[in-house]
Parts: sequence; C-alpha cells; structure tokens
Amino acid sequence: MDVINGIGNAKNRFHNAVLVIGIFDGLHIGHQKLITQAVNRALELKTKAVVLTFSPHPMRVLHPEYHFKKISSLPYRLKLLDQFGVGAVVVAKFSKRFAQMSPERFAKNYLRGALNATEVFVGDDFRFGMERQGTIARFGELAKRLGFTLRIVPQVLQGFEKISSTLIRRMIEGGELALAEKWLGRRFGIMGLVEHGDGRGQKLGFPTINVYPDPLQILPPQGVYAVYVEVNKKIYAGVANLGFRKTFHTSRPGVNLEAYLFDFHKNIYGKDVVVQFVEKIRDELKFDSVSALSAQMKKDVKRARSITGNLLLNNNNMLFRFDK
Repeated sequence: MDVINGIGNAKNRFHNAVLVIGIFDGLHIGHQKLITQAVNRALELKTKAVVLTFSPHPMRVLHPEYHFKKISSLPYRLKLLDQFGVGAVVVAKFSKRFAQMSPERFAKNYLRGALNATEVFVGDDFRFGMERQGTIARFGELAKRLGFTLRIVPQVLQGFEKISSTLIRRMIEGGELALAEKWLGRRFGIMGLVEHGDGRGQKLGFPTINVYPDPLQILPPQGVYAVYVEVNKKIYAGVANLGFRKTFHTSRPGVNLEAYLFDFHKNIYGKDVVVQFVEKIRDELKFDSVSALSAQMKKDVKRARSITGNLLLNNNNMLFRFDK
C-alpha cells in the first residue's frame, strides 16, 4: 500500500481511481463496510482503491477547546488500512485554510482533478467544504457535473444506535472494552515506540517494555490488564500496567504503559509495537514494599496467562481481526 502525504503529491498518480473518503478514527465496523465496498468495486473495475483521509483530526483544528482525543494514531490507522487491500492512502493536511475551501473547488480540483476519481464512496452522513456546506445532495450534483459516480453507503447500526467514533471513545474511557471491541470489530489497542524505562522490572524478574502514549490518545481507565502485543508481526500475550507507576519515583512523569510479555527475551528498544487491551485485572495500586509488589505481579501474570491462553485456545481471536 502506498502512502502519499499531501493531495498535491498525488497528482497524476492515479487513473480512474475508486476513492473512499473519511477520517476513519478507530476504523470501526461502519468504516470497514465503507472501505470494503470501495475495494470490491475497484476490483470489479480493475482499478485502484484509494483512501483519502485527513491529519490532524479536524476537531483538533476547528475546536481545540474540546480537548479532543483520538482512538487511533495516524501510523496505526495506516497499519490497519493496509489489511483491506487498499492500493494507496492519501493523507491530506487539514488546516483552517483547507476547511474554508468551497465544496465545488474541493470536488473539482482534488477529487476529479488531482486524484482522478471515477467513483467516490462516502458514508450517508458525510459533509464537506466551508461550514459543512457540502451536503450529500450537493455532492451528488457536483458528481454529475464533473463526471464521477457518487456511492453512498448507509450507516451501520447496533440495535437502534449508529456506530460512531464518538460513542466508542466514551466506551473506552469508561472501561467498556468488550462493547468497544464489538463496535470496532477488533480489540482496542494503541501503537507506540518502545522506550527505555527505569529498569526496575528486570530487577524484579519481570523485564518489561515501556510505551509512553501520545497525550492526545484516548485510553481506558488506569490499571493492570491482560494484553496482546504485536512485535515484528508476531503476537505475544502479556500483562501491562497503565498508569503512573505509583510505587516508585520515576524519572519520566506522565501516563506510562509498561508491559511484561510472556516467553519473550528480545531487545526491541526503538521498535513500534501494538498493545491491545484484553481484560482489566485490577486497579493500579501503590505498594509498601518491593516484595509486596513482586508478589502481586506473580498473581497478575498468572491471571493474565489464564485470560490470554483461554482466548487464544477458544476464540482464535487474532490481534487484527476484522468483522467483515
């Protein structure tokens, strides 16, 4: 899958592309339906399926006062999109100036011009252009005028509720990971760089990896979790503490994700990993002694092994499972 930063850099790269547009934060099952239909249509037409997405998230640009947090970082979104058979992803830089573009200019200069789209897939709640003036009806008129086909994909419902990134954020923050998993079509996870910690896990007999989440990353409640971790395209079970490491003074304050991977003995500093949260085991605690912490960690490891082992055995529930 090709990744192109900037619409201008995509000019003359595609011929009669099938384009699908969206932010795709979280890439939930509604997004998956939209992208899958576009990919299937591209296969029928023997052309390339292209995703047009935006970074930073428009909410961060237009409403910074909301302290918006994302479900998935751009690198994680790209990693997930790569599994759908998408030919390319164009990442458009979203700015206040970009937001002031008229629907006509966006459709003419970018969709039909730079990206040379022959068909465009969007969700039925899609709006675009200055002050969101680009309604579905207006988009349809522009498509006819400019010579491309507009495909509207209906929203996905769970019961009477529309699947949305907004509700999934609330589920994650509220610790409703099983419900979030149902709506995401996979377990919630974060992608991050393995960095050096204080080395205490090694001394305790539980060598850990440390990931410091982006401050803009949505996170579940602090505590100890059974997890799955993808390292170099391999999946390992483990146990992780998400929080402030209350027992010890740390050289790096802030939220930390510290994970002990079972049966893993490699040096992966500087590598990107994906940590998926399986089940919360307990809240984060402050211990009075190193021995008390060590004893509790042994219990946590035993509990996490039981959870992750049973899931692998009974559900064959892979790290990047999607519900098609």
